[in-house]
Amino acid sequence: MLVPALVLLLAQGQAARPETPLAPAPDPSAADRAFAARAAEVGVNAAFLEVLGQDAALFQPHPVVGRTWMQIHPDDGQLAWEPRAQVVSRAGDLGVTLGTYTYSREGEVLSAGHYVSVWMRSGEGPWRLLADLGTPHAAPATEVPYSRFALAPRRDGEASAPNLSQQETFLRKVEGDLAEVLAAGRDPGLATVFWADDHTVVLRPGTPPAFGQDPAAAEQRNAWQGGRRIRQGLSRVVLARSGDLAITWGDLAPLVEGAAAGGRSGIEASAGGWLRVWRNDPDEDAWRILAEVVLPPQ
Repeated sequence: MLVPALVLLLAQGQAARPETPLAPAPDPSAADRAFAARAAEVGVNAAFLEVLGQDAALFQPHPVVGRTWMQIHPDDGQLAWEPRAQVVSRAGDLGVTLGTYTYSREGEVLSAGHYVSVWMRSGEGPWRLLADLGTPHAAPATEVPYSRFALAPRRDGEASAPNLSQQETFLRKVEGDLAEVLAAGRDPGLATVFWADDHTVVLRPGTPPAFGQDPAAAEQRNAWQGGRRIRQGLSRVVLARSGDLAITWGDLAPLVEGAAAGGRSGIEASAGGWLRVWRNDPDEDAWRILAEVVLPPQ
């Protein structure tokens, strides 16, 4: 729910870890609501430092090390948010929340929109925030159909043990292929192979969430590129132990002549960021995009 356009890393000056451990929450939405309540109680900066994993990413608008960024970028604004939908892996170790946020200062609302938060936990321990980013936009003209954000139905019977190494290799290959398309200055049409159905949500700054194969979603998917040659860096691939849910993210920047597709020689000041949520379709045994957030480079 941190909005890159306003650098919403809200701080109240508290950088210490909490004195008491986080109480385990039953699912990511419960953890997200407890997180929001905690932020209202102790301040947003302190609340973030309580839940951020050691290697968690915040997007400003490119991905940065969350804990370090929160400690050195104070802000006196107020951030309130509410999760409206979630997806959780069968293993219960990886989850994503989609919700609404409002940012204000001294009673004046400065920005509002939607956010995506990625949560991860070990065993029955507390959920930790793994990645967080937001897209500001005006109030939607119609109700957002949050119920469409869901994993594919599970097949009956026992699921076979996933080969996570093989799955990660596949996702890295797909992201590499998409990076080559963006570097060539073409619309990433390859991605349409992975846009399965009405479950998919597309988030871009300036527009409300769009879903599935709706015309608004199709328009939002590629409009941000504007014919530019874009370098897409890949920072992270995270898979659930059950192999049914995965997260990928990285940075975006206008491609400098001579730079390699997908290469990273440092984060440019104009860089943007991206995050994709992937679901493994049990009926087709294929990965599909469940959510895509793009924060375009300048």
